[in-house]
Amino acid sequence: MIPPYRKLNPSEIEQLNFQACTADDWDKILVHEDFSAEAIRSVHFSGDIKLGKFEACHNLPGNVKKKSGIRRAHLHNCEVGNNVLIENIGEYIANYIIEDDCCIEQLTFMICDAENSFGNGVEIEVLDETGGRMSRMYNGISAHTAYLMAMYPGRSDLQAQLKKLVEQKALQERSAMGRVGRSSYLINAGMILNVNMGPFTKVRGSSFLYNGSINSTEEAPIQVGAEVNAQSFILSPGSEIKDGVHLVRCFVGEASILGHGFTGHDSFFFANCRMENGEACASFAGPFSTSMHKSTLMIGGLFSFCNFGSGSNQSNHLYKLGPMHSGVLERGTKTGSDSYILWPAKIGSFSLVKGRHINNPDTTAFPFSYLIENRGMSYLVPAASLPSIGLMRDVNKWPDRDARKSSKKQDKIIFHFLNPNTIEEIRKAIKIGNDLRLHASLGYNPEDAAMQGVVSELRHAAPDDPILEYRYRGMRIRRSSLEKGSALYKVAIQIYLGDVVFRQIEAFRQTKDMEDNKIIWKDFSKTRVFDKEIPYNQEKWVDISGLVVPEAAIEYLIGCIERGKITCVDQLEDRWEELYQTYQEREWAYAFPLIAELRNIALRDIKPATLLTVLDEWQEASLTLYNQALLDAELELSMKRSFAPEEGEVPNSFVEKLRKFIGEIPVKADMAKQFIQENIVQNNLH
Repeated sequence: MIPPYRKLNPSEIEQLNFQACTADDWDKILVHEDFSAEAIRSVHFSGDIKLGKFEACHNLPGNVKKKSGIRRAHLHNCEVGNNVLIENIGEYIANYIIEDDCCIEQLTFMICDAENSFGNGVEIEVLDETGGRMSRMYNGISAHTAYLMAMYPGRSDLQAQLKKLVEQKALQERSAMGRVGRSSYLINAGMILNVNMGPFTKVRGSSFLYNGSINSTEEAPIQVGAEVNAQSFILSPGSEIKDGVHLVRCFVGEASILGHGFTGHDSFFFANCRMENGEACASFAGPFSTSMHKSTLMIGGLFSFCNFGSGSNQSNHLYKLGPMHSGVLERGTKTGSDSYILWPAKIGSFSLVKGRHINNPDTTAFPFSYLIENRGMSYLVPAASLPSIGLMRDVNKWPDRDARKSSKKQDKIIFHFLNPNTIEEIRKAIKIGNDLRLHASLGYNPEDAAMQGVVSELRHAAPDDPILEYRYRGMRIRRSSLEKGSALYKVAIQIYLGDVVFRQIEAFRQTKDMEDNKIIWKDFSKTRVFDKEIPYNQEKWVDISGLVVPEAAIEYLIGCIERGKITCVDQLEDRWEELYQTYQEREWAYAFPLIAELRNIALRDIKPATLLTVLDEWQEASLTLYNQALLDAELELSMKRSFAPEEGEVPNSFVEKLRKFIGEIPVKADMAKQFIQENIVQNNLH
């Protein structure tokens, strides 16, 4: 209920005059019915003013208590809520709604100088500094919507509709009044111009904040720290920017932290990014992207779950039409210290890049690989990261480090490192490896249509050389590396199929009402989305900056946007939520026929006994891969101990966790097989 407001009475005006307060027009000031003039001292009022009551105290750092009120300030066209503390404002506060329980001290000024959208609708020249891939940010934008803007520039109808939706959102956010949400603290915050702030915002020591939205919430407050300069920006719930960060036209996602002098312009930083010291320009940093070192540059690239080593950089300056080249580091890529990649280039999922690479490499067909420079040449080591303890640590740490606290998360993240997208990349790598070996043994006939498209890009390097190598897209692959990588890729597929069977069993345990603990095989093997059965498929899957979805589903969504069936950005974000919620059903529709294909049997011939075999293979493959990772971990631990032998064995929590997991693999497999044997009733799949 809105409390009644009244005009000041003559005695209150007299008291305010006595307390060094002035006003252009006392009649334009409305106050809460319980207003006390005692709390207002050395204040000038102009324009329309509304004041709440001032009764409570604020507890400040250092256990300092200050009574709410307004002291030494100039307010113009402001609404001030209950129990607000405002004091020591250098110039003035103009055109702001300040909600209950806020504390605002030591500001130069805080002004909303005209109708504006507070960063909503601002254009970001992401991936292409010449403006060829113009994206637009707004409050609540997901990495997936931004992906459509950045990665489909040629779809003119799509881009026109997305622009229309964002402009509509910006119009909704438009106001001539800024807002400071309840229980916010703005201390020594310098200059604030055209910035909206949600509840529980904390700004301390910033330099200049201009044209932005700080979308803080009670459950996920936002902090802005010392010497921050941010212009045309949006901050998402739970984010933090501090320690001299400088941003221009940037979006910062949920629970992301930027600090230690990091600078960025025309860039997105989505959920749980961590950026320090370095620089980003025209970058699309998807969830969990991390850059912590000085002299590290992220430029013109699409990244997600990436980790940049010290001195890493990319170059888009091999151009005549401007800095238009861009590149992609797919999910989970790491770059070593002083690594360099010449754009355009694409690096496959969960790969490691070391050294300098100037031949525009494309390793997307070989995920989980190392790309290493040797004597100026780029060598690809397929699947080298699969048995790495570093990969195991990374894929386990990301869910644990998800610091988002909002009940409805903006970015929809599938954490599985083995998923339909990476599995299809793996299958392509196996095929290319087979073609390479075939080409080496038989030679290549350019007129052989069956070999064109893949083998046309491959050349046998040195048939007479004792170390046989292959060339692929400007890189070299040693035969021994290719053979070892192919074996590891097959192990990964076996682990993935077992993981999917486990997830299907768990889904039935949680959601199915089993009469007499029995499940009809047809119910177990079919797939449903929103109570509609979906067909089995071998669709191409894509990783939309953390969300793994069938390409056909993305094309359908794009079609809906282009035809105007999605009428606001909230509807679009809800569509991403639907795709996220139905991931497991769609994944089962992908994996189930893959089981049949790899066994060269018909879909109808898959039986519960087939899944028992899948679980046997999962157990063997898991023990193989994770034991190799454990050996890798023990090697690293032994290297650490060799420099400090007096310490003895140094325990490592993750290694202990891995050892425990390996010990549980047979138990987990036996439990799943027992469930299938005891609970699934055999019948034919129609």
